[in-house]
Parts: sequence; C-alpha cells; structure tokens
Amino acid sequence: MQEVTVRVLGPLRVTVDGAAAEVGSGRRRELLARLAAAGGEVVAVDTLVEDLWQGAPPAQAHGGLQVHVSRLRRVLEPGRSPRAAPTVLVSRPPGYALALGPDGLDARAFTDLLERAATATPDRADALLGAALALWEGPAYAEFSDAAWARAEAERLDELRQVALERRARARLRLGRADAVVPDLTALVGEHPLREDAVGLLAVALYRTADRPTRSPSSPAPVACSPTSWASTPARGCGRSRPTCSPTATPAGTRSASPTVIRAGTPAVTPVVPPARPRRASRRALPDRRRRGRPHRPPGCSAGPPSSTGWAPPRRGRARSGAQLVLVAADAVRASPRCSPRSPPPRPPTAGRPSPAAARRSTVPRRRGRGGRSWTH
Repeated sequence: MQEVTVRVLGPLRVTVDGAAAEVGSGRRRELLARLAAAGGEVVAVDTLVEDLWQGAPPAQAHGGLQVHVSRLRRVLEPGRSPRAAPTVLVSRPPGYALALGPDGLDARAFTDLLERAATATPDRADALLGAALALWEGPAYAEFSDAAWARAEAERLDELRQVALERRARARLRLGRADAVVPDLTALVGEHPLREDAVGLLAVALYRTADRPTRSPSSPAPVACSPTSWASTPARGCGRSRPTCSPTATPAGTRSASPTVIRAGTPAVTPVVPPARPRRASRRALPDRRRRGRPHRPPGCSAGPPSSTGWAPPRRGRARSGAQLVLVAADAVRASPRCSPRSPPPRPPTAGRPSPAAARRSTVPRRRGRGGRSWTH
C-alpha cells in the first residue's frame, strides 16, 4: 500500500511515497481539497457538484465530476491496476471519501498534537506544540479563499493555531523562557489585538524580560549621597532653594537616613521649577483696578435713570479710580434739579390733620351703657 500525504496548511501539496505528485488543473485540485476538508467523512455527489461549481453547475456536472475523480485516482495511486479497487479515493454511498493514514493529512495531525499537549507537562507540551505549529506553511486553503466551504474550514484551523501559540507561550513562561515567547506573541497581538489571553501573556513576558540595572565589575562604584551632604542651590525663577546631590562623603559619626545611590556617568535630571507668581494685591492697593458691579447712585436720589440726571456709569474698558468716581457722583447730584444732599425731598405736610381713627371717633356718637361705660358702634 502506498503512503499518500496531503498538505493543506499552506499551498496544496501531495506526496506519494515521499515524492511530490502533480495534481493537475484547478477543478481537480479543488476536488481534492474539498474531500480533505471533510476529514475522511463521505461527501455526497450533489454537495460536491454544488461546491465545485459554486451554485451554478452545468448540465453535465455529474459526468464531469466522475472524470475528475478518475484522473485524481491515477495521481494518488499511480501503481494501481485498472481492475483493482481504489484505496485512497474511495466510493461510498452517497458520494466519495478520502481515506488517508494517521499522518496523511497535516490538518488532522495538527489537531491531534494540540489535544495531546492539553494534558501534558510544560516541557512535553512545549515540544508537542512546537511540532504542531511546524506543520503550518501558510494560511490554510489559501488557494480556495473565494469558496464558502474553504473559508469556514480555514477560520476554524486559524483559531486553533492561535490557541496553540498561546498554550506554547504559557508553557514556556512556566519553564522560565520568557524571552522565547515575545516574538510570537508580538506578531499574534499585532494580528489579533482583541485576544485577551495573548495580550496578558505578552505583558507578563515583557515584564520578565525587562532589563534590570546590573553593575558589571568594570563599571565605576556608585556614589552615595545623603541629606547631610546636599548643597542648596537657588531654584530658577524664585528665591527658594532646592537640594542637589554633592559627591562629598558623609562626615564621620553622622547617621544618614535612606541614602540615595546615583551611578557615575548618569546625567543628573534637574527638576523644572515654575516661576513664583506675584502676590495678589488688595483692592485698596490698586486704585486703578476696574470695579465691576452695579452702577453707583447717590443716596436719596429718585430722579429716574442715570441718564436723566446727567450722570452715567463709566463704559466698559475704561478704568476710573475711587476719587474720580466720587467726583462724578458729586457732579451728578449737583446737576439734578430734584435731588440735593443738603435739602431732602419735600414731603406732604401732616401737622394739623387728624388721623383716620381720630376722625372716625369724632363723627360717631357715644352711647352710655350699664355701669357708666361708654361704647361706640
């Protein structure tokens, strides 16, 4: 029995006993890929006709399918006699099936390795997943991306490939090989940025592979600085001082609290101190400051709006001092004919007029009741 291998994880390739075999035309290649996508299951003749001709089969579609099956059998089994029964592309009601060995289809071998790695130890899982991912030579069923059956199978296999990458990265992180998973995870996250597991594993790997500040034997010794050896220099823009580290040693017998280690050759970072803002002066100290609010009117004046008295508030954008406002108010009072600070506005005379209650008592007659008391209606 001849050993036939079909590869669909990338360009479609067929090998017979280790030698590459030429499949032939595009329709014949698509027939082989359609049977391989079924995974050894029987595909009906009507389904093959519908998929190969994409819903528009010709009148002689069934006869053309039988011709392609016969020529494909010659490619897969070149040494078979014409009267012998086929063993690779077999006829089973109601259609055809592709009977291959355990390693005859790379897509099936990939899924088997993925299932075995799910229950293995981290080192064994790393080896199994590495072998499974090595089977990929490109996108699955890339030649037939316009066919509906090929798109569905390609999406399923690509999802399993991403799962395999994440599982291998998790196994390598458990083994302490964080630097080996960064390239694969970076490419995976770039293609699929919404995969939470891949993003989390990449963050862990980048954290574990981050550079740590280590001192080599040839590097100069660090300089220790403490608060007692700081030199105060004035900060830019204000009169306050800021501490700067001086390489002077701490005096003997002096205890330094939480010394800071600064490596020689590292440029010092000078903090940017903003300039101090001037202190805000009071309103009395700024006589020319614009006073906002309601317009001022002299007390006791009720001669109507300011325009009728000859006085108006200052316009916006024109600042006047307090003394100027007082002079303007005084001029307005003097110019008003009915409003003067010396003489209050006239009031109606009230002397000699009886109140309403007194006038009513004087017009109502009094009656005397019992006990000598008088009462009024």
